[in-house]
Amino acid sequence: MDRGLSYPDVNNICQDSVGFMWFGAYLGLNRFDGREVRSVAMQDVFAICADKKGNIWVGGSFFALHCINTSRDTIVSYDLI
Repeated sequence: MDRGLSYPDVNNICQDSVGFMWFGAYLGLNRFDGREVRSVAMQDVFAICADKKGNIWVGGSFFALHCINTSRDTIVSYDLI
């Protein structure tokens, strides 16, 4: 956590098409670019997956699915209930 992770326990790890490493934790999603960690506020990251278009898909708490468009730096959230 002293180097930027949002929570000490990492549940999931994924590498995207440009080489960024994504770490899912109980309190946040973290992106490591090789030098620094950026955090996105999310709770209970259960799964992370990169698609062929460069998007990062995140399964979160409360039946939520988030799509992170890495080229636009935007997040779209879907409620699965």
